[in-house]
Amino acid sequence: MRKPSALSLPVQKSSVTLEQIASSRSQLESQIEAVSNELKALPRTSMGLIPDEVRASDRYQRLKSQYDQMFHKLRQINSQLTSNQKRALSRMKRKGDLASTQ
Repeated sequence: MRKPSALSLPVQKSSVTLEQIASSRSQLESQIEAVSNELKALPRTSMGLIPDEVRASDRYQRLKSQYDQMFHKLRQINSQLTSNQKRALSRMKRKGDLASTQ
């Protein structure tokens, strides 16, 4: 019989509850939405693009940087979830239980 290698052993996850994960995700998602709405409010060309003058402004660069950092953090959180956590969060979201965690 073969011994299990060190790579096949389960990795210990921190003991963060689903409610804590859901709360941090929903808080981060609402912050992303707020910054996204500010970016959408910036002037656009007739084709819907942001002009270079606006892209060069400090406000745009600050908002874009905030958006990118928060989105990256959300992706990190999501990538660290196990399959079971993802399923449980999906069930909570469908049932509307996540609305109470905001």
